[in-house]
Amino acid sequence: MASGEPSLAEVCKTLQNVRILRLCFCDVAGIRRLRAVRLPADNDARTRFLQDLTQTGIGMCVACIALPAYGDVAVPGTGLDAVGEIRLCPDWPSLRCLPWKAGHAMVQLVMRNIDGGTWDMCPRSALKRAAGELAKHGLRMECGFESEFILYRKDSQGKRVPVDKSVYCQETAFEDMADILDEMTSCLEEMDIGIVQFHGESSPGQYEIVTRHCDALQAVDKLLETRAAIYGVAKKHGLIPSFLPKVDNKVAGSGCHMHFSLLEISTGKNLFESVSNLSKVDTAKPTFPAQLEQFIAGVLRALPAVMMLTVPSPNSFRRLVPSCWAGCFIIWGVQNREAPLRLTLMPTNEAGSFKTTNMELKLFDGTAQPHLGVAAVISAGLYGMAKALSLPNPVQIDPVDLSEVQAAAEGVFRLPTSIPAAIDGLSSVPGYSMMTEVMGKDLLNVVMVVRKAEYDFFVNKELEEEAEILLEIY
Repeated sequence: MASGEPSLAEVCKTLQNVRILRLCFCDVAGIRRLRAVRLPADNDARTRFLQDLTQTGIGMCVACIALPAYGDVAVPGTGLDAVGEIRLCPDWPSLRCLPWKAGHAMVQLVMRNIDGGTWDMCPRSALKRAAGELAKHGLRMECGFESEFILYRKDSQGKRVPVDKSVYCQETAFEDMADILDEMTSCLEEMDIGIVQFHGESSPGQYEIVTRHCDALQAVDKLLETRAAIYGVAKKHGLIPSFLPKVDNKVAGSGCHMHFSLLEISTGKNLFESVSNLSKVDTAKPTFPAQLEQFIAGVLRALPAVMMLTVPSPNSFRRLVPSCWAGCFIIWGVQNREAPLRLTLMPTNEAGSFKTTNMELKLFDGTAQPHLGVAAVISAGLYGMAKALSLPNPVQIDPVDLSEVQAAAEGVFRLPTSIPAAIDGLSSVPGYSMMTEVMGKDLLNVVMVVRKAEYDFFVNKELEEEAEILLEIY
């Protein structure tokens, strides 16, 4: 639907040919879940039903938001168990009819207390709070995502195997899946999800669909809708898609790189468009508008905490290998794909001149709860603005090529290499206090407890066993 809160009449009109409405949410483990309802055929009954659904939603046990990826069990320490209920209420601006499944529509949910107030553990509401805090500075974030996934088919023995053995951007890999990719991207366009590009990726059977930037909340909704469309179309053709970060140590993993920009609310101007001195990045740091530099510096400083919301699973950490373009060090760079924060460049019409429109965060994958991931980025940026931080010089080489002395002199340090190490260091991470203030201390505690439980479950398992459990969950 169009942005802005639609009227009940507009909702009814959108749903006039819909029989089944999927009420969707993403839990703290990054798993897409839903409840479904059948809509009454009678128009008056349908209107009354949708009005009641809007006002009171449907009930769900509080523990269901905090189930770990390895099984539907309540994790001790979250404070969420069998006692207590929330209401799942549709956020109608996210309503989409599903082109691959006639008569079906999906809508993202807001989680409310029984009295109608916003539930503190609602990930969607956490992102809205973060965006609201950013708006107090006269700014809003836009972002877009690169969705990487692997397509599998079942062989004659029923084993999952990638659909091809191709390499990066191999033409034949695209040709083999051209009809399916066409159907996927056509569905996305029908759902008002813009496509930048799509192609084969590095691993066997791996593909990437890059979606256009838009307002942060809409972008996250569209990311979840993109995954739903990819899955729905793939299943129609007997294929199994997976967004799991790492399935095989011998090949590249799947990320979900986030590209973000900051815009002035009053003018709509993208602050990245004012970045200058981009033609001499090897000898001089680019010049940023003050608010933008402070925001990026905050994200950089807070990366050890941000990563627990953006690459938060045990499987995520298997993908974070140096010299594999994953972004394993606390650095930023200009067109440096070993940097977790990469300033992108585009040529201008003037020879030797460049411009930029966004920053890429490579530390994002398909096991993240994306509302929380983007909220963490915004919160870290707010910290940088509050402290008026500045960026260090960009790192323009693979950081593993720095000697220990060089790395120490330039302040280049490795990000945490395990979930326990990341969690143990949270209290000392610059910006984590701002994340707890904006997103909620109790919500972040739930995330950390669930992720630590997942670590404990998988720590002694080989990747093959772990992937067998998780491949069709993500």
